[in-house]
Amino acid sequence: SLIKAAEGFLERSKNKPSTVKDYRNMLYNQVLPVLGPDTPVNRLEWSNGGRQQVLSLKESIEERGSLYQSDKCLMVMRGMFDYAIDRGWMQPPNPAMGSKQAKSKHKSKPNPSLEWEQLPKFFEDLERNEPGASVVTLLAVKVLVMTFLRGGSLTPARWEEFDLKKDLWTIPAERMKTGREHQVPLTDPFKDVLKKLRSFNGDQEFVFFSPRGRTYQHIHRDSLNNHLKNMGYKGLTTAHGFRHLALTAGQEVLKVDHEIIQRQMAHTFGDKIRGSYDKSQMMEERRDFMVAWSDALLEQGLQT
Repeated sequence: SLIKAAEGFLERSKNKPSTVKDYRNMLYNQVLPVLGPDTPVNRLEWSNGGRQQVLSLKESIEERGSLYQSDKCLMVMRGMFDYAIDRGWMQPPNPAMGSKQAKSKHKSKPNPSLEWEQLPKFFEDLERNEPGASVVTLLAVKVLVMTFLRGGSLTPARWEEFDLKKDLWTIPAERMKTGREHQVPLTDPFKDVLKKLRSFNGDQEFVFFSPRGRTYQHIHRDSLNNHLKNMGYKGLTTAHGFRHLALTAGQEVLKVDHEIIQRQMAHTFGDKIRGSYDKSQMMEERRDFMVAWSDALLEQGLQT
């Protein structure tokens, strides 16, 4: 019976006790009540329609919104049926075998990102501007690479956020995922780009003002990704990918400590106390990193 297969599988599991307990709960709370604890295992053979029963059980878990759970449940059932096949209680194939079709859609694709060595070609393509993007969009992409900010933090920038005496850009809390204001040190190459933007958007409220903007008076954050796609970089990088590049190349190429880079990326650190009291936020180290980062980008071909 199914319950015998479940018990045999759990007993022989090489996983740690907490995982086995998790599997046991899943089998006893979600699988056995639906498929029937006393059902003879061979009734669930593929040839008897077992595959359909297994998949509809999985889909019922998916419909509750638990995509990750549904994938895990399929895996646990697969283990149970493997045990039964091994014992000669049922004929293969395993009715819970994995397949691309059976996999739920929850897997988020990690944002692809360029390698450091790919930047010279990328910057060439950016200058060539085959898609014919507006100058504002091109300059926004350059700021993106220099600051590796999220699009929603970057594209609504206002001139009043920039303090040129202190060389700091302060992004208000409501535009940050962390819900805290964030500071970006201004480097010389960054200021060169700002100067260009000021020359035609200086009298506007928004740095990346766009007359084409329908919903906003500035370019939409999607325009960064759209431009990367139009440049032919679909599947190679997204706007978010430059965060990944900064974190890896910052450590590997510039040998900067990851904590400095992560603070500049506005990643929050686990310890709440330190987060609220540490007002220094490693600002000097972050400024040094940002200067080194933009200099390294110039060496790779970034033109400001």
